[in-house]
Formats: sequence, C-alpha cells, structure tokens
Amino acid sequence: MTDHDFLTKAFRGDADAVNLILLLSRVSHVWDDLVDLDKPVDEITINRTFYALLIDLPSNPFFRRHMDTLLPLMAMGAMNYEIANAYELSGDRERLALAHVLRYSVADVATATALLIGGPEWVRMIGPELRQLSQKDTLDHYRSEHSDHGYELETSEYLAQGLLLFQATPLGETDQAASDALLGYAQIAPGATVIDMGCGVAGLQRTTSVADLHFKNVTNCQAQVTEIGRVGLQAVFADFADTGLPGAQADAVIFCESFGYGKTDALLAETFRLLKPGGRCVIKDVIPTVGANPSILRSWGYRPTSPTTMIDAAFRAGLELVQLVTPKTYPAKWRDVMAKSAQFQALHDCINGAGKSCVYIFQKGATP
Repeated sequence: MTDHDFLTKAFRGDADAVNLILLLSRVSHVWDDLVDLDKPVDEITINRTFYALLIDLPSNPFFRRHMDTLLPLMAMGAMNYEIANAYELSGDRERLALAHVLRYSVADVATATALLIGGPEWVRMIGPELRQLSQKDTLDHYRSEHSDHGYELETSEYLAQGLLLFQATPLGETDQAASDALLGYAQIAPGATVIDMGCGVAGLQRTTSVADLHFKNVTNCQAQVTEIGRVGLQAVFADFADTGLPGAQADAVIFCESFGYGKTDALLAETFRLLKPGGRCVIKDVIPTVGANPSILRSWGYRPTSPTTMIDAAFRAGLELVQLVTPKTYPAKWRDVMAKSAQFQALHDCINGAGKSCVYIFQKGATP
C-alpha cells in the first residue's frame, strides 16, 4: 500500500487532508536537505516547495477549516526539528534518541488530522500505524549516522575514510610546528587566554612550544574530557555555540578542524562574545576532496563551510576578515564563486592562495 493509499484510508477518503499531509512531508524533507546539506536540492525543487508553502498550503480547504487547531501543532513541529538538530550535535546517546522522535513531531499534524476526521476511537485504531508511517528512519540507523564515537575514539576506519573525504593538510611537519603555526596566526602575546574550541584531547595545548598561555579547552565529547583529565589538564564540556564561559575574556578563539561540527552563525556569534576587543579567531577548516559524497561527509558529522558562507556569517557576527589562506587544491566550484564575487575581489589583498590548508583569520574590532 502506498503512502497516499494509507492516508486515504486513515483520513476516510478526505482528499484535501491527504494532500495537506503529503505537502507537509515534502516541505519537511526539502527543509532538512537544505539544513543538513547531505543531498543536493535543485532550483526547481526549491521553487516548487516555496510555492507550496505560499499558495497551496494556505488555500487547502482542510487546512482552512481547521487552521486554529493545526497551526500550533505545525509550529511545535518546526521548533522540535530545531531542537532535534541541536541534540544531534551533542553525539550523546540519550539526546540522539530524543532527537530521533522530535525531528518527526510534525507527524502530530497527521494524528490530529485523523482525530478531527474520525474522533478518538478511530485514532486509537489507526494511530499506531499512522505514526509508524511518519517515522521512516530506524533508531539504529539514525544513531549510526550521528553518533560521535568514530570522532572521539579516532578509529582506524575513521582516519582512513577521513583522508579520502577531506583535504586537511597539517600546517607543519610536526605536531609542535603545526600548533605553533596555528597560534601564530592569532598573533598572541605571553599571558594570553586561548579558547581551543573543539579541542580534541587538548592537542594544541599539549604540543605547542609557545609558553605562558592560558588555555580553555572546550569539547562536546565526554570521552575527550575524561582523556584530558588523565593527562592532568582541564576541559569544559559544552556546546560550542553556548559555552557558558565569560564574555570578552579571550585573546584568541581557535577552531582546528572542528568548526563543521556546529552551526556557522551560532558559532561565530559565540566567538564574537568570547573575544576581547582586538582578539582574533583562527579557523583551520577542512574542505571536501574532489568527488566526495556529501551524504558520506555528513555521516562523519562534519559539514565543511564554503568561503562565501563563512565570511558572510562572520561579517554578520561583527568579525572582520584579516586573512584567508587557501590551498592550491581548493574545490573548483568554490574558486569559481570566489572569482565571480565582488565581495572577494574587494578582499583580494586578504586572500593567500598558496597555503597548505584552509585557514580563516578574523578579528573583533578594537571597540566593542
């Protein structure tokens, strides 16, 4: 039985109700693809989706009759989807279980539709199957896509696959040289406070030769907190976009191949809050290799950010671009966008295309 046939049965032949739920399903999938960037969404699909939202949805007769009941449920479904995405970033097993249910809570609209049509006894009969129809993904599969176990333990499988998916050339021949180079972009002085955002096992603090720095290591992985504690250092267990650390205290905020584990605007807003006036943010990002499958990239939990997206978001957050260092192996698509962008032509003096990897250096203005 097709989804359309089952919904026709669940809604007792009400074609308008069936069309409404199928429309919401299509919109939800496109929304998710646009947010996750795991599937390409073509222009035709985007245009049709927005037309459906602007025209088809408000003109649907069933929706018009029951808007007062359905609209709050749709609003809660949208909010729960955003909450589920926040839970995804944690990698926490319990939060992932909650996220798996929350991201499909727009299905409550389908249950409410059956209730409006057939009453509570009808929902008690048809509801379990109706709900299962909406929850397409299994919990085990969902956890396999979003668990951070591969990242936190750095398994051989992760390392082997990661090298195939990402261009992430170190900034130096040794760990110490790479760490010193990364901190060099921040131009910090002895006594400076450095926030290592997505610190891993505190590799930056443990390997740099730069003396007299005060590190605050931030991670959203409990296994890394434990490992850092074993070597006598400290870490803050927190969401990168909401660290809880005092504002305007950091001379530098560093993201070393960790920026893609969060939402661009939220991370840069938190970075701006944490930096002192004149402080710098250094982001060593990884970029997809030629032919890398976006869905596979997402399965490792990392979302590479294009230069236009990164710089636009930094500008909105109040950060100024000091320099963008790009490798010669930069994706051709990104190079084309940069070549055609008036913004990047204006930033020409800030861009160095002969680097070993992709590094952004931003600065918070001297005045708050």
